[in-house]
Order: sequence, then C-alpha cells, then structure tokens
Amino acid sequence: MNSIFTVLTLQVILGAFDNLWHHEITEKLPKKPEARHELTMHTVRELIYGVIFAGLAWFAWQGVWAYVLVVLLLVELMVTLIDFIIEDNIRVLPPLERVLHTLLAINIGIFFAVLYPVVIGWAQMPSGLVPVHYGVWTWMFTAFGVGVFMWGIRDLIAVMNLHIIKVPLWQRNPVKKGENLFAKTYLVTGGTGFIGTKLVRTLIRGGHDVTVLGRDAQKITHSFGPHVHAVDDLDRISDDQHIDTIINLAGEPLAGGFWTEARKQAFYDSRLNTTKALAGLVSRLKTRPRKLINASAIGFYGDRDDDEALEERSAPRADFMSDLCQKWEAEARKMENLGLKVVRLRIGLVLDKDGGILAPLALSTKLLAGMIMGSGKQWMSWISREDLVRLILFIDENSVSSGAINATAPNPVRQKDFMKALGRHFKRPVFLWMPGSILRFMLRDMADLFLCGQKVLPKKASLYGFKFKHEKLTDALDAIYLERKSDAGHTKTYYNADCPICDAEIGHYKNLCARNGALLTFHNIHHNDGKLKAYGLSQEDVTRRIYVLTHEDEVRGGIDAMIEIWRNLPGYRWLAKFCKIRTVHWFFTFLYDGICAPMLEFYNRRWNKKYKRMSNHAHEN
Repeated sequence: MNSIFTVLTLQVILGAFDNLWHHEITEKLPKKPEARHELTMHTVRELIYGVIFAGLAWFAWQGVWAYVLVVLLLVELMVTLIDFIIEDNIRVLPPLERVLHTLLAINIGIFFAVLYPVVIGWAQMPSGLVPVHYGVWTWMFTAFGVGVFMWGIRDLIAVMNLHIIKVPLWQRNPVKKGENLFAKTYLVTGGTGFIGTKLVRTLIRGGHDVTVLGRDAQKITHSFGPHVHAVDDLDRISDDQHIDTIINLAGEPLAGGFWTEARKQAFYDSRLNTTKALAGLVSRLKTRPRKLINASAIGFYGDRDDDEALEERSAPRADFMSDLCQKWEAEARKMENLGLKVVRLRIGLVLDKDGGILAPLALSTKLLAGMIMGSGKQWMSWISREDLVRLILFIDENSVSSGAINATAPNPVRQKDFMKALGRHFKRPVFLWMPGSILRFMLRDMADLFLCGQKVLPKKASLYGFKFKHEKLTDALDAIYLERKSDAGHTKTYYNADCPICDAEIGHYKNLCARNGALLTFHNIHHNDGKLKAYGLSQEDVTRRIYVLTHEDEVRGGIDAMIEIWRNLPGYRWLAKFCKIRTVHWFFTFLYDGICAPMLEFYNRRWNKKYKRMSNHAHEN
C-alpha cells in the first residue's frame, strides 16, 4: 500500500494547488454563475475522493466492496472527463492549469496501475470492509479524506448559491420605478455596496434616472436590472450626458482581510483614483453637475481616547485612517474649482441587518460569543443605514452648502454599551472579553477597526433641519430587527395558470381563501393587469416565477412570494414563519430557484403544448 499512498499523496498536492490557485484565487469559480456546472463536477469528485481516501486508510475493500471501489473510481473518471469538456466550453484555461491537468491525468493512471493488483486480490476474498491500519499513512489519509470531503460540502453550498443567484437579484427582489415630474439624474459610484444598494433602490423608487459605476457592469445589471444604466468605465459616459448630482461611495472595503501594505495602498488607490476619474469626467461634460456628495469617514478625526465631542470643525489627528480620509476629501474638494458644491460626508458605523458591522456582531451575540473588545470604553458613533440614505437625499434636495457633514446619530455609545444593548435586544448575556493586546497581535493594524473610536456628533445635519428616525441605539435595533406583522390588505398573486402543477397548488390556496376570507386574489399572468411592468418585469420573466404584489405596493418573487401567500392563510402561517429563518430561507430559495422552477419550466416546455405556445408568445413580446 505504500506505493498507492505515495501516488495518491502526489495527487492530493497537485489537486489542492490546482483547486486553490486556479479555481479559487485566479478564477473565483464560486462567485461565477456560469461556473455552476463545472463546480458541480468538482463537488461530486471531491465527495468521492473523500470517501475513497478515508476508506483506503482504514479498510481493505474485500469481495463485493472491491467492485464498489471500482465503480466509485469509474464514476470519478467520468466526472473528470465531463469536467474537462465543461471547462473548455465556459472559459479559457491558462497554460499552467492545462499542465496540471495533464500531470493529474498521468498520475491517476499510475494510481490505477498500482491499485489494480490490490483490487484483484481483494475481489477474490470474502466480502467485507476489513479494518486495517497503515500507521502514519492511515492518519494522513484520514486528514486528507476529511479535508477533501469538507471542501466538497463547501463547493456544494457554493453550487447551491450559484443556482440561486442565476436568477438576478432585481427579479428576486423587484423595485418599482416611481413616477416623478421633477426627476433628477444621478451618477452613483460604489452602487452595489452595502450603502450604495439601499441608496440606488431608494432613488429608483423616487423615479430618478440613475447611472451606476462599478468594476463589474454585469453585477450592476444583476442587482438593478433595467432600472439603471450600468457602466464599468467613465469613458462610456458621453460628453453631452446630463448629470445633476454625483454620489461617490467607491472604495476598497476596510474589513475583510489583514491590512498589509498592499491592502493599505489599495485603500488609497480605490478612493483617490476614482475621485480623480470623476474630476476628469466633470471637466469634459458640456453641462456640469450641480453637486458632489463624497463619502468620507469619521476616521478623519483620528483615534480619540477621551470624551471630547467632535464636530465638523474639529481638527484631525495623525494616524492611518485620518490620513486616508484627509487625502480623499482633499481630492474631492478639487472639484470645487470646477464649479461643483462638494459635500464631504463623514460616515460613522452604518447599521443594518444585511451587512456592515452589525451583521457579524449580532450573529456572535446570538451565539453567546458577543464580547467586549479592549477596554470597551472606545466610542462607537453609529447611524442606521436608513437614516444615512435619508441624509444623503436631504443634502441633495436641500440647499446644503459645500463642506463636511458628520453622518452619525446624535447619541454615540461606548463599545461595551453597544454590545450590552445587542445582548439585551437578543436576550443574550455578553460576558466575554478580548484583551486589546491579543487583538492587536492577531489583526495588527486592522485591530484599529475594533479598538479605536471617536465621539462624533451631527451638528451641521441638525442645524440644517435633518430629523433622524433613529436617534438612540435601542430604537435603531428595534427598527432593524422588527418582524413585519401580518397586517390586513389586499394582496395579488400572479402565477402561470398554463402550468398544471402551479395551477393545482394555487387552486388549493384559492379554496382556503374562500373558506377563511383571506384578502388574497390570484391572477393568471397571461391575463394580468400590467402592474408588474413598473417593476421592470417582462411577460417572459413572470412566466417563469410566481410573484406577489402587496397592498403596500411591494413585489416579492419566488420563495418570498410563497411566504407572503402562506402568512395570509391561517393554516400556513407557521410555515411562513419557519421559512423566514435565515438558513431555512436560503435552503428553500435554492429549492425554488435551483430545482423546482427549472424543473417545472423544463417539463412545461417539453410536454405542455399550451405552455409552449404562451411562452413563445411572451418571448416574442
């Protein structure tokens, strides 16, 4: 067995390098929807290898089990060949990856040759998985088996996510384009980020025309669909383009990795280069924008370990974050020479459940891992994401002059009080403590995000008359995590009645509504009232998925539409509540978007003549 394990060890090394370097680092396959079929093959292969590695480490596969092993290896071989075909169809493989694939193919051939006589011997013995032990090899291949199997599970989750995101976000969570006689034209950079996504959707609802600049135009279209103009280069904006306001939110995220010198430089480059490019755009536009709202951060003031209340006129201190913000603001202010009003928005810690700093802190608190960091006395100047978007629009719509504005709520709190407030909200104790020295040893400069702070007040925003919805942290947490109640209101369901399975299920819900008086009505999408067009949804879009239009004029699609139906029916409200649990919701979304909807469409297109006829008509329209 030494020869077998030696050859397999080489296979593990080559395969791990290929997986990490090509599939993860350079190609980033788990983030590419078009790679979901290739990643599916990887998942199957990794799960098979996990079983084989651990199985060979602990058992002799005798009798019929020898044939099971052969079948597993043949399946793995077929999967690999299919994988090669898929790879060639969806992407151009770099030379190194082709070389690695050749070496892996040669090495697996050697493995089959070395294993062949062993398997023949096992096949002639009485059937059974006979325990064996090969010393170090056993423990090594146990680790290999567990590792590759867990990686297969990880790839399986990635495949499930890719099947979900192949349905664009704007179709899963549609937004209505409002009507506005006084609509403005906005250019938003960083529009697919945590703040930008909320802002752009708000602008769309307001009936404004929005151009979004990002590194990936496809991602922008995936997020907002036909409601925005997506550009990945400012050169694509013509000189006669009319833009009223530029909102610059672009910048490499500060969280998500160690602050190496390369990352620090990326922080500077992503902010300064984008702002310089915006200045170049403004200088060539025939009609220049009226205003630039440029993001900055309260890090401008530097780390403060005292109780000084900082206002917009407070002087900065010398540290990395302060220097980054100062240079960013200085670059933005150059556009004042081009005739723009430049507002520098010094943003605090932005809170919402979908991301930012709150999501990981809330999760750790729920899992009884919430902790005080360092002394816990450092200030956390925060603002809810809703209030931040409202403040940005307030600045644009009102006669706010150029200058700095602190985007923080009026009541900052210390870190220990922040965590205790989270604990009270989720009814969890917060008793853990992380010494600052350990955090700095682990994270180095990145520890500043957790150990440094400043007490910042929104003096100018208040003077201009802006009213915060969430002035206190407890109010913000209650609003962010508020569970929407099943209030009464007429809800319309749009479904494809030409799908017999869909029609049967909806028929069941119709009967329940008739018996219980639920305010639900059901409409065949081929005879709908056209109200979904305002959400950018075409007839072909609504043919493939179920949609619900609530009395609040919100549209939900897919599993969220089913939840909306269930929460209006007495016997199904428990299911609606169960499906809103985050992990359950993710799994049911995969079932709907990744399995049920595609299978129903395949079935109907292949065997349902009426569906095919109506679907072709929708496609033509």
